[in-house]
Amino acid sequence: MLRARIVTPLAGCMALCLAPCVAAPAAAPVELLLAVRLNQVDTGETALLLQEPDGRLLVRDADLRRWRLLVPDAPAQQQDGQAFHHLDDIAGASWQLDAASQTLSLQADAARFESTTLNLDRRDSVLPGPIATGMFLNYDLSATRAGQQKQGGALLELGSFQPAGVGLGSFAVRSGDLAGPRLLRLETTWTHDLPARRASLRLGDMVGRGGAWGLPVRMGGVQWATNFDTQPGFVTFAMPTLSGQAALPSTVDLYVNDALQARQDIPAGPFSLQQAPVLTGQGEARMVVRDLLGREQTIVTPYYASTRLLRAGLHDFSYELGRVRQDFTLASNHYGAAALALTHRLGLSDELTVEARGEWQAAHRGAGLGAAWAWPGGGTVHGALAASRGEPGGGYLLAIGAERQTRRFGAGVDLQWTTPGFGQLGQLPEQRAMRQRVQAYTNLALGHGSFSLGYALQTPRDREAVRLWSAGYGVSLGPLGFLALSLLRSAGPQGRTVATLSYTRVLDGQSMNASAIAQDGGAQGLLQWQRSAPAGVGTGYRMRAYSGQDPRVEAGTTVQRDAGTLLLDGALGSGQTAVRASANGGVVWMGGGLRLARQLDSGFALVEVPHQAGVGVYADNQLVAHTDADGMALLPRLRAYQRNPVRIEQADLPLDAQIGSLQMQALPAFRSGTVLRFPVRRMRGATLTVTRADGQPLPAGASAGLDGLPGVFPFGDEGRLYLEGLEDRNRVHVQGPGVDCVFDLSLPADSGPVPELGVYRCLAPVP
Repeated sequence: MLRARIVTPLAGCMALCLAPCVAAPAAAPVELLLAVRLNQVDTGETALLLQEPDGRLLVRDADLRRWRLLVPDAPAQQQDGQAFHHLDDIAGASWQLDAASQTLSLQADAARFESTTLNLDRRDSVLPGPIATGMFLNYDLSATRAGQQKQGGALLELGSFQPAGVGLGSFAVRSGDLAGPRLLRLETTWTHDLPARRASLRLGDMVGRGGAWGLPVRMGGVQWATNFDTQPGFVTFAMPTLSGQAALPSTVDLYVNDALQARQDIPAGPFSLQQAPVLTGQGEARMVVRDLLGREQTIVTPYYASTRLLRAGLHDFSYELGRVRQDFTLASNHYGAAALALTHRLGLSDELTVEARGEWQAAHRGAGLGAAWAWPGGGTVHGALAASRGEPGGGYLLAIGAERQTRRFGAGVDLQWTTPGFGQLGQLPEQRAMRQRVQAYTNLALGHGSFSLGYALQTPRDREAVRLWSAGYGVSLGPLGFLALSLLRSAGPQGRTVATLSYTRVLDGQSMNASAIAQDGGAQGLLQWQRSAPAGVGTGYRMRAYSGQDPRVEAGTTVQRDAGTLLLDGALGSGQTAVRASANGGVVWMGGGLRLARQLDSGFALVEVPHQAGVGVYADNQLVAHTDADGMALLPRLRAYQRNPVRIEQADLPLDAQIGSLQMQALPAFRSGTVLRFPVRRMRGATLTVTRADGQPLPAGASAGLDGLPGVFPFGDEGRLYLEGLEDRNRVHVQGPGVDCVFDLSLPADSGPVPELGVYRCLAPVP
C-alpha cells in the first residue's frame, strides 16, 4: 500500500548537504485502551490496540478470535510477545476511532465472522436403565356361548427377561367345537438387542424381511438384523441443513410447514442448522433471523424427505438362516427345508439408496437389486430387478414405482411384472407369482377436508384379474365432529360396490358414530356409542345397534384394574343371543415377589415407594396405578428404549415423609422390566427424657445419634431429647462429658406425628 509522506524544504536541504545521511529511528506505536463497538453493538469490554504514527491501528490476535472475526492472511506483527494485525488487513471491514470517547467502532460483513454449526436433532440415543431379572406370564382367556354352541380358549405367553436378552414363548389353548389340537405352540424366540449398534440377534422363530422384491418369510433359526426401534429417536433419512448469515448475535426461529419447530440463539457470522426436524414428503423450511437491533430477515428452503431413502453411509440389513415355518397356527413344530436370506440396504448418498438381496433353498435360488432415488423436483423413484432359478424353472421380476407427497397433494404408483417361471422364497409349492400387480393412489387436501382416489390390479396366472377402485372424502366439522364418505368398487369373480357414509363425534371422552352402508343387495345402518377405559383403573363401555338385513344389538363393558382386565359382551339378533366373557392380564415375578398386572406387551417398571401404600403413580401424566400394602406398583405399557416420565402423587404421602424426588425416568428395554426406587422415608420424630443408669437425667451438652443415620441431636435441660428420623425400632448412642451409653427405642406405628415417649435409661455399651 502506497502512502504519501510530506517533507519540509529545510529538511530537504539538510538531506542534500549532509553526508553521509543518517536515518532517524522509527517512532514506536502508541498503546490505546479503547471501548469497542462491533456492528453498532457495544461489546462491553476494553481492548488494547496499537496506533502507528501514520494513524493505522493494530488489534491483538486474541481479541479478533474472541470477537469471532476471521484472522487476516497478512503476517502478524509481534509486540511484547503478542501478535497484532492491522485492522486495514481485514477484508470486508471498516473502522472509525472516536478520540473524544476513546471508542473504536468496527463494522464487519457477516462473512468475516467464524461460522457456527448447530445440530437440531435433540433425540439423543437412550440406553436402557438397569434391566431387572424376572419372568412373566400373559394370559387372554375367553368363553363364548352362541345358541347351543359353546367355545373357549386361551392365548398364553411366557416370558423371561434379564440383561442378556428376552425369551418369549406363545401358546394357544382351544376347546369346544374348534378343530385342531387343543394345545398349540405358536412362537418361541430369544432376542438380544444391542441399542448402541441399532441391531438385534434373534434365535428361534422370526419373520424375515422381504426387501424391495422378496416375501417376508416366517422361519425358525437365527436372524441378525438392524433394529432402529432400539433407538426410537434415530432418523434414518437425511434431514436438511439450513444456512444463513447474521451480522449481529441473533435469534433464529425455524418453521417447518408454518409450524414452529425450534428456536436458537446464534452469534454473528455464517451459520448452519443441521438435522432440522422435518416431516416426510415435500415441505418448506423457513428461518426468521432477528438480530439485537430488531431487524429481521427470512430464509426459505424447500426440502423433500422420504422413509424409502437412507442417509448417506447408513446400512440397513437382515440376514436369516433357518428352516421355513409351515402350517403356522395349525401345527406346533412343522418346519420345511433349510433356507438362507440376505438383504442389505445402503445409502450411497442422501439422494440414492441401493439394495441387494439373495435367497437360497435346496429347490430355489434368487437374487436381485433395488434402488430408491430422490428426484430434484421433489419425490422418489424406486425399482427392483430380480431373477430366480428352481423347481418352477426360472424367471424374472421387474418392479418400478414413484411417489410424491406435498403439504396438500400426494400421489404414487407401483408396478410389478413377473415372467412365468419366477419364484420367491416362502411361496407354497402350488403358488405362482402374480403376473402383474398395479397400485396407484392420490390424495388432495381441500379446505377442512381431504379427497382420495385409489386403484389396485392383481393378475394371477391361473385366474381372472381382480380390480379395485376406491374414492373417499372426509371433512372436519370442528366441534361438531367428522364426516366421511367412501366408495369401493371391485371387479372380478366376486365384484361388488359398497358405499359408506359415516359421522363421528367425540364428547367428554365418549365417542358416537353413525354409519350407513349401501352395497349390492341391500343396505345396513350402524349406531355406536362407546367410552374407552382409561389408562389406569377404570371402566369403559360400548353399545351398537345394526339395522338392515341383519338387525341386532350389541353391548359390552370393560373393567380395568391393576391386576388385569375383564370384558363382557352380549349380542341379540335374529332370535338368538350370544354372550362372550374374557379376561386378560399378567403375572410377573420381579423384585423378589410375585405380582398380578395387566398384560405386559411392552416395557414395564416396578415402582417402589418404601412402606407407603395407596400412593398414586403417574406415567406420562396419566394415573396408572396405586402402590400396594408393600409400597409397590407395576407400570405396564412403557415405551422401550425411551424416557418415560414417572411420578408419584405428593398429596398421597404422609406429612412427615421426606421426599428426595417426586419424578424419575423409566428406561425399559424391549419386553423387559426395570425398577424405580423413589427416595421416600418418613421423618418420624419423638420427645423423651433420658437418664443415666442411676436414674439421674443426662446433662445438657450431651448429644444422641441414631444407628445408620448421620447427624446428632443435642440434649436439653433435665435430660430432655428430641429425635427425628425414627424407625419402628431404633438404637440410640449418647456421648458427652463423662457420658458414653446406648439404649433401644421402639416407636409404635400409631403413635402420632411427635409423641412423648416417656423416660428411657441409658446404659453403658456391652463390649
